[in-house]
Amino acid sequence: MGLFSELKKELSGVGKQFKEDAKKTSAEFKKDIKKSNNQFASEIQEIKDDSKRRSKDLNDHIEKTKKKLATDIEHIKSDYREKEKEQRRPKVKIEVINGDAVLGYEGYKYEMIQFNVGEVQFKVKGEIQNETFALLNFERSENIKKSALDVAGWTFAGNMFFGKAGALAGGLGAQTGKDKSTAALFLVNKGTKKKVMLIIKCDSKTLEKLSSFTLSQDEIEEKQPKTYDKYEQLEKVAKLKEQGILTDEEFKREKDKILNT
Repeated sequence: MGLFSELKKELSGVGKQFKEDAKKTSAEFKKDIKKSNNQFASEIQEIKDDSKRRSKDLNDHIEKTKKKLATDIEHIKSDYREKEKEQRRPKVKIEVINGDAVLGYEGYKYEMIQFNVGEVQFKVKGEIQNETFALLNFERSENIKKSALDVAGWTFAGNMFFGKAGALAGGLGAQTGKDKSTAALFLVNKGTKKKVMLIIKCDSKTLEKLSSFTLSQDEIEEKQPKTYDKYEQLEKVAKLKEQGILTDEEFKREKDKILNT
């Protein structure tokens, strides 16, 4: 009986110790679980924060990319519009026979381009030159004799537009009224007001391109000199008649006009 009691007592002590150990272990386990949960929650929050930052960075990058793409597209559109405008812009490649020295550009082969109505600029070796010229008219050499009076309005009659009458004849020479492959361009430098007449090679293709240019509508005012030398003007008209630019009838008309001025 004493042995049983003693064994029971010992078992009771073991049970009590087991309960205490189990309670302690449970408390530590709960503590560890809580700690793990807190750590896990912290890690989850870090992941969320990092994901949020990454998402914001990604959105910012997407927005920047969109803006850059929109800007690039606008530039492409602008370049396309400019190229389309450039293609539609009247332009012609010319080879100058006479008058290139007045322009002062290198060589004698240029490209004439119209950027604004009635105005032209020259491209020399791929570079657009700064000078702007008013394009007053152009005329095939074969037609100049026929329209001598119109051309004369610029060269020797009325306002003496292009100065000496000999300039026209000298520029065209023996080709006047015969050559179908040359033309005269009548220009005025917008900056210096200097008058320029260019004699260029002009086949049918060049003429067709010249026809797409818009002529200047600006009237260039030239003041008449106070002393008007009729004899000098008659001499100039006579020279034009001798060179075959004016017919007898045209010469008589111009002579009468000078004498009656």
